[in-house]
Amino acid sequence: MEPLKILIADKLTPQAMRLQAQLPPWVQCVGIACDYDTVYSLIESHQPHVILLNMNMALVLGNNQFPGQHIIIAIADEARPEYLRLGLELKARDLLVQPLQAGQLGEAIEKAWH
Repeated sequence: MEPLKILIADKLTPQAMRLQAQLPPWVQCVGIACDYDTVYSLIESHQPHVILLNMNMALVLGNNQFPGQHIIIAIADEARPEYLRLGLELKARDLLVQPLQAGQLGEAIEKAWH
């Protein structure tokens, strides 16, 4: 059985690296994208099951859908109403607000996947 593939989409590389370090051992990070061209390229080449999408990046993207079939988990730097609205438009399975508690990311991924 192939591992669950995760793509991290975040404009800030250090923040994306922190997210990657919090991933549970049963998932495979297929890439970190800090711009939209890289997001679309990695989606096409690796076909991730789950996209961890920072809401600052999503604000610029708007409600455009990513190509393919995948689950979106939205991650926000702060709780803001526009993040909730955009998360709903993107059909995100969860909206997490940083800083994340220990195990919170793994629980959100598991809940979204099952």
